[in-house]
This record gives sequence, C-alpha cells and structure tokens, in this order.
Amino acid sequence: MLGLLVVFLLALPATALTVDQTMLGAAADESACAVSRPSARFENTSDQVYFRFVARGLRAGDRLAVEWIEPGGHIHSSSAYDPLPAASSLCFVTGLPLGGFPASQLPGIWTVRVTRGAAVLASRTFEVTASFDPSAPRITGIDRAEAEGRHTDLEIRGQGFVSDSIVNVAQYTKEGGWKYIAMLLPSGSNGERMAVRLSTLPAAEYLVIVKNPDGRQSPPVRFLISSPAAYKLPTPAGQTWTITQGPYGGFSHYGRSRHAWDIAPKSGSCIVAMRAGVAHTFDLKLGQTPNRRIFGNYITVQHDDGEYSHYAHLKTGSFRVKEGERVVQGQPLATAGNSGYTVGQGGGHHVHVHVTRAPSISSPSLPFRFDDLPARGYRGGIFDVSSTNAATGDCAGTSGQTYAGSVAVTEVWSQLITAGPRVRSFVVRLEGQTETAALDLSLVSPSGHHYASYADPAGFDPAGVTFRLSQPERGSWRVLVRGMKGSGERVEFRVIAEMAEQDPAQRGIPAARISAGGLTPR
Repeated sequence: MLGLLVVFLLALPATALTVDQTMLGAAADESACAVSRPSARFENTSDQVYFRFVARGLRAGDRLAVEWIEPGGHIHSSSAYDPLPAASSLCFVTGLPLGGFPASQLPGIWTVRVTRGAAVLASRTFEVTASFDPSAPRITGIDRAEAEGRHTDLEIRGQGFVSDSIVNVAQYTKEGGWKYIAMLLPSGSNGERMAVRLSTLPAAEYLVIVKNPDGRQSPPVRFLISSPAAYKLPTPAGQTWTITQGPYGGFSHYGRSRHAWDIAPKSGSCIVAMRAGVAHTFDLKLGQTPNRRIFGNYITVQHDDGEYSHYAHLKTGSFRVKEGERVVQGQPLATAGNSGYTVGQGGGHHVHVHVTRAPSISSPSLPFRFDDLPARGYRGGIFDVSSTNAATGDCAGTSGQTYAGSVAVTEVWSQLITAGPRVRSFVVRLEGQTETAALDLSLVSPSGHHYASYADPAGFDPAGVTFRLSQPERGSWRVLVRGMKGSGERVEFRVIAEMAEQDPAQRGIPAARISAGGLTPR
C-alpha cells in the first residue's frame, strides 16, 4: 500500500499551477492589472483587444505563454512569460493590436489562451467584426517623406480610390475612438495610388482613412512619425544583446508604453546614454516587484530639444552618474537589472527604454528609432551592432573625476583640477568626436607650462587623445578643450581625470615625468 501511495504522489503534477479570473476588454490600465470596457465583440477599427488573467501556485522558473488564435486556427502571435518568480498569485494583462494591424483584416471568431507547455490552462473566445463594405477602398501601404519641418508628403497605395476620394488623418484617443487631424484632397489618383501633402506632424502614431464620395471608407492603417533625433542603442559597442520586446509588445508595451523597447544582455550588462543630455537619477533601492507595475530604479536623460529618454529596471547601487550631471552619448549610466515589474519575456535582467516629451517616465511614449539598427527596423533578436561613441565603458568605473561639456568651433572649455600631495600619477582623457579631429585637448601646469600636441607633447597619446603624466607639478592644473572643426554646431564631450598613487610606468603605461607633486579633483 505504501508503495502504491509513493507512485501516486510521484504521478501528481510538480505544482498545482492554475489560471482564473480571465477577462477581455477594449481598454487597460497600465498602472494596475485591470481591463475595462469588457466585451467579447470588437470592431476591427478598435485600437487593441486586452486580455487579463491571474496565475496561481507559481514556482520559480515556471513558464507560461499567451497565444492569440486566428479564426482559421493559426497562431497569430504569442507572448512567452519566462522564467517567472515564485508567487502564490500573479496578475497579467496582454494585448492584441487590432485597428490598422494585420489582425483587423481577419474578422471572425478568435481565441486567446494561456498555455503551459502543451497544456491549455485557460481560454476565451471573442469576435472581431468587419464594419466595412468589401467593396470599400482599401489601403495596402503608406510611404512618407519629410521636408525639413515644412510639410509631410504621404503616398498612399491601395485599391478602390477615385478622383474625389478624401484622405483623413486621425489619432486614437484614450477612449478608444479616434479624432481627426486633417481632411485632405489628393493631388491625383489612378485608382491604386494617391499623394497628399499636410503640415509637418510631430512624432506620434497616426491613422489614415480613405473615404469615397459614396460614403464608403477604408479600414484605418497606422503610420508612425518617429523623433528626428539621433538615438543610438543603449549598449556598449562590441557587446551582444537581444531585443526581448519591441513596440506594441504583448507583455507590457501598450497604452503609454507602446513605443518602448526591452533589451537584455547576452554579454556585459552596462547601459549607456542613447543621446547627450542632463541625467536625473532615481535609484529607489528596489528589487523585482512582480505584483507592482512600476519601472523600478531608473534614469531619465533630459535632452536639449525637449525630449526625454528613460532607462528603467536598473540595478540598485549601480548608477554611474549623479543627479544633474551632463552626459554625452555613449556614457555609462548604470547596470541592467530586474527592478520593478519584470515578468515578461526573459523575466530577468534587461533595460526598458522609451522616449517622451515630458519629464515623467509615465508620460506617453514617442516613436523613435535607433540609428545603428537597419532603417526599416530590426526584426531579429540578438545583435551586436551598437555604434556608440568612444565614451562607452563597462560601468566598473575608475578613480577620478568626470566632467562634461560642449564647444563649437573656436570655442574653449576649461576646468581647474588641483594637484595634491599624495597622488603620484594621473591620466586626463578626452572622449567625444575626437576621431574627426573636431576637438583638441591640452593642459596648462600651475607654473604656466603648456602641454599639447602642437606645444610640448610630453605624455600625450594622440590615438586616444590622452595625457598620461607621472609626478605632476603641485597646484592648480587647467584642462582645456578647444573646438577645432565644424560649421557652428556644438560638439558634446567629456573629460575623465583618473588618479593613482602607483606610478603609471609601473603599470606598463608610458609616463612623462614632470616634477614632484600629486593630483586631487576639485
């Protein structure tokens, strides 16, 4: 009898993982695990379909997936939640983009289900209704051209266009409908192609609807106008990372976060600035919070054009910048972590990045693109293509002081650094657009001696635009950065002054001996 009991117990599931409290709705609350406007029927013009469920009895490392099944039985898309933390219960919300996306072209009965391996733990059905006449005009593509802030040209491809078709540009509202931005007459139509011109639109998500004189109108098609700013990947060059969730991702990139990116390290873990600006730091000392939908520890970089980039889920205690510090593109900010709500794909260390026009990290996100990914977007996962500038590092840090600034051609930036009695060697390094010779670094000693590539080059390494000096003269040294090339634009840079008690020559670094003394930062 005892043997049979043991066999029976071994045959039981490893964990009593269950899923309940499922709900479908047309809206969701990003700050809470809740959907609203519940329904089992959605017009194919709706913004998104949201699905909420609660998983119970989770063990560390459990894996769940949410699958959206088309009327024909094919898996349209899926979201994998793995690995999950141990918890008595966790609530999830996931979304299916509908209006203007491929799903809107597939009316009929859909199924959304939660699976664990081959087992289906819960499922709900809903209907996507087609509210358009099959003979109505249809948009198959939109090409866009910007004219340097003067206007936006749209070329619309499709079927059923007539000479009197009206092109409507709109945006989805929080309530789920849309508001019209412009109503335009095309410059011409051949039935399959039209062109319109409208005033320059700010970076955002837009809809195009074509309406014929007989009242028939096309389903909406979305298009994005991305920020014109040059953002680079938040990863150091040469490291391998993977995109775990892009814009419109089903795990959490909907609503205000729909234009965000999640990026996880395969090698390294240092996060760098995507653009130059002023850093605002929020190390809230948080770890993972699977039951609180928050960003965890984060850094916001305020850019000079009024945009803000945000870096979330950072590791507490790893910040490499201070509040109010000016940073250059590629400067180390912090280490990737899993603070806050990090139970989506990858489930662990990653960075969440998005861009807004307001300082709050909870502000609506803007479409933006990474300059170092292909122009039409990145559809793969793993990449090591970061082209960040020479200011990158490994977040380990060095002893010393960092200064940031900017100069235009012929301008000079300077900083006093005072030499103290203990430090026997120091390195002064310039990072920025040095590879184009747009910047020049020089030093003036306390006695007025000028060290520069064109004056006294003692200790100067032109390849790294670095001075390596031992036994520096006591007193106040002046570090100078001069703008050498350009047409008036400002060039961002930073200067790193590293200190050591050990002579750099003993570490295999060529040293230029000056005189007795030392260096401490002011």
